[in-house]
Amino acid sequence: MVTFQTFTCSSCTFKQMQNVVDKMRELDKYCFFTMPVTTAMAPTYKNVIEKPMCLGLMSDKISSKQYSLANSINEFHNDLGLLVRNAAVFNGTSTMVWREAWKFLEACNPIFDKTFSEFSRVPGEYIQELGRLEQPRRRDFAKKAIISTREEKEKQRKLSEEKRKAM
Repeated sequence: MVTFQTFTCSSCTFKQMQNVVDKMRELDKYCFFTMPVTTAMAPTYKNVIEKPMCLGLMSDKISSKQYSLANSINEFHNDLGLLVRNAAVFNGTSTMVWREAWKFLEACNPIFDKTFSEFSRVPGEYIQELGRLEQPRRRDFAKKAIISTREEKEKQRKLSEEKRKAM
């Protein structure tokens, strides 16, 4: 298993991690992932989600140095996976939160890649679990296939009409 290395200085590592959280907050245009989900927002959330995660909690973990120095980047990245996993599991596939969670992850990955470019990303348990969940890409590909099939049928219909007119 490949793991992230750490920055030479622990304060540099945590500062970089906080910068990443700040950039992720900018990407969270609807503030779905900024603060913890409360029972007022979603009464059954705590029954479904065992380990809540949000950008606020990630920031708190950074400032209180709850991420272990030896494995901080891996743990940090896995918390991002947990945040997206929770949103994907709790919200139905037809909801805006579900779609935004996947968009959020896709937008955050390049930030991780750029900030921690010298590190190899380790798929932690939550990142691995995301691979087993339904993702928007599959639906997008299915929609494209349907559109493509419709377009092909329309072309065939037009060709048939042109052949009939030519006779």
